[in-house]
Amino acid sequence: MRPFNYQYVWINNSETYTIADPTRSKFNNYMGGVYQEATSVVSAANPAAYELNGFQPDSVSQISGRPVPQEPVYLLMNLGMSKNFGRVDSDNLEFPSTMRVDWIRVYQDPDATNIGCDPPDFPTRTYIEAYKEAYSNANLTTWVDDYGQTIPKNKLLGQC
Repeated sequence: MRPFNYQYVWINNSETYTIADPTRSKFNNYMGGVYQEATSVVSAANPAAYELNGFQPDSVSQISGRPVPQEPVYLLMNLGMSKNFGRVDSDNLEFPSTMRVDWIRVYQDPDATNIGCDPPDFPTRTYIEAYKEAYSNANLTTWVDDYGQTIPKNKLLGQC
């Protein structure tokens, strides 16, 4: 994003943005700095929607439930770009590039702290060791054709 002006100030008035429900959302007054300019709106959400059970199914949009995973997960941050979010000026982009991150906030139940990939309820170390080449050989891009494995059984398809 280009700087809005020399003070990193965006003209935030009713002509440049709309907040549909000001009782739930407000303009975020963080403006960024030299490496990041920011424009955003902060909205109040129901925190219970994010606790333990994830998101429930929605029959109108035909989206299934999306439970919060209990298995170990990792964070992925990248410079992925998509024309779906706006114009990409690929003629003037410079690569390689750098992404600087100020901070990442991760919440974890203090009574159930887990660091690692082999928690007692979801042991994964044995599986990873058994298929270590799939995790370490970048030339194996498909499970069946490149790695020569069969597709694992799936409980949702009644195979387990």
